[in-house]
Amino acid sequence: MPKIVSRDAYLALAKIIEDARLGAGLTQTELGARLGVGQKLISTIEIGGRRIDALELLAFERALGLEKFPLLKRVL
Repeated sequence: MPKIVSRDAYLALAKIIEDARLGAGLTQTELGARLGVGQKLISTIEIGGRRIDALELLAFERALGLEKFPLLKRVL
């Protein structure tokens, strides 16, 4: 069965997250603090070593001031 989302897509998302963090002027430690996680987890996500689910993506967007998913906002 083919994968629904390719590794390349996750790597692209990781780069977008990193770029957004840098654009917001945040270190990995500062973003981690906003999310209640450690710097190591942020680093792991940014290098594509860990995938994030849809709800985690929403949390990242909120922490970076980039809310864009109106349907997911209803969940949290």
